[in-house]
Amino acid sequence: MSGALVLDSEDLAKAVQHDREVHEWLTAARDADLPVITSATVLVEVTRPRIRTPR
Repeated sequence: MSGALVLDSEDLAKAVQHDREVHEWLTAARDADLPVITSATVLVEVTRPRIRTPR
């Protein structure tokens, strides 16, 4: 299998909160040897929640 698991800001936040569904996704990605990725924009959203720019 090829591809990647892409996390948006909501999924990343859920991963930090140990959400069961996201944990299952992460486990499946690890078992399938798939990379887990996110974008720089998501990292800014998560680390700087007060920044609100129009999409």
